[in-house]
Amino acid sequence: MCSSDLQARSAREEFEADVAAAHPQLQKTKPPEPLRSLSEIAPLLADGKIALLKFVVTNERAFLFVLRGKNIRLLALPVTRADARRLSQNFRELLANRDVGWEKSSREIYSALLQPAEEFFREARELVLIPDGPLWELPFQVLENRAGEPLLKDFAISYAPSVTLLAREKNFAPAKNEKFVAFANPSLGQEKIAER
Repeated sequence: MCSSDLQARSAREEFEADVAAAHPQLQKTKPPEPLRSLSEIAPLLADGKIALLKFVVTNERAFLFVLRGKNIRLLALPVTRADARRLSQNFRELLANRDVGWEKSSREIYSALLQPAEEFFREARELVLIPDGPLWELPFQVLENRAGEPLLKDFAISYAPSVTLLAREKNFAPAKNEKFVAFANPSLGQEKIAER
């Protein structure tokens, strides 16, 4: 093992020790075991009302796994990692700048990422999206189909970090007696409104 590998390992171990010391409650949690088969997620998808859309983005192309009921489909999409990054960034900029061109971009992205799989999720009521890489930055709920309708109009949309965590979700119970604190700047909205 070279010295840079040893330094990286040492730095990681030191970081993990610091986190463990600062947050001992994390020592009680274990990462979920990976799924051994799709039957472990079958109860969630059994009635066909939920479709799971799992994206995998590589440097050469993207793939979309669609799970609904007892069916699974794999589609190759003509999108590379660089394409996905560019599409996501450009679309978010159009939305942030309130550019009227966002709708055209929205339809183009829908056409590239979702339209090839429409027939497999069309009858679902809810879509559970598991994006990958730069697709995490993409607000799928506002993507418009060919008719100009946003995805959110036809489906309840939710996101999951992975199929494994989604399947294990039923095993997670909310922590009891945990405290939550949130801070906000109530005048921030007024300043932004005054600027316009």
